[in-house]
Amino acid sequence: MNIKISKRIKLLRKEKNLTQNAMADKIGCSRKAIITYEKNQSLIETYTLIKFALFFDVSTDYLLGLSAEKNNIGGDSYKMDLKVIVSESKKNIPYKNETYYWITKSSESIGGQTYFMGFTENNKEIRTLREVIPNKAKEICTKMYEAPMIVNTPEEAFAFNIVGGDAIISKSICEEYLPQFLEPFVVD
Repeated sequence: MNIKISKRIKLLRKEKNLTQNAMADKIGCSRKAIITYEKNQSLIETYTLIKFALFFDVSTDYLLGLSAEKNNIGGDSYKMDLKVIVSESKKNIPYKNETYYWITKSSESIGGQTYFMGFTENNKEIRTLREVIPNKAKEICTKMYEAPMIVNTPEEAFAFNIVGGDAIISKSICEEYLPQFLEPFVVD
């Protein structure tokens, strides 16, 4: 990892008066990951780099040491694109003849509308996603939390994977671009 990334992440974290634990919660990773990023001991994945840039409101060029300016508008168009994608996807109506899942992604967990598959040896539940009626799921989600993203394109899948929250995701997009959500998972 470039040494400028590690120094800039640490500097930006301190400017916001955040501990490493608080930063980890905000970005959606572990404290250990923050430590390794700040000590230049680990490569940073692209989506994590984007999360840092979005959170700190700086360009990825700045984090990478390619720009001395924090808010390099020319190199920062992805931030606007990401915000537009998320905003517009909340207005979309799901396609009628497609199977959908309701997925929730936060820094603490991955879940959504699931069904029970069994128990682990430690008596923890194993669950997997279940199909939902997209318009009904959107209505319920909007009443309980806020309007979910409606994910029907690769760009929307990319944005959801970075931003998280609630999304109604088409099965075909999930299978191709977000297959990690289709794996059975253990509920703590």
